[in-house]
Amino acid sequence: MISAISTAATGLHAAVDQFNAAARTIVNAGTPNTEAGPASTPAASGRPLDSPALPDLSSDLITPLSDLKQAEISYKALIKVLTVADRLQEKTLDLVS
Repeated sequence: MISAISTAATGLHAAVDQFNAAARTIVNAGTPNTEAGPASTPAASGRPLDSPALPDLSSDLITPLSDLKQAEISYKALIKVLTVADRLQEKTLDLVS
């Protein structure tokens, strides 16, 4: 059971990492410079407010949005694994005592 808990915990960390990577990709979509930093508005960046529209990003966002959903599903499933492993451990301890 310890192995199941350890494996689930490792999977939870991987799901969180996947979620964070996908979220960063979505936040940085369409920006020429993807380094972390404060977001800028058109006025703050010196571009006029009537600057050309951003390119269509829908196709660029499909993969990271899918990754977000996959990370969510993985996280929920791994929480269930932890719950079941915990219950099994409790039942085992009850049988031993």
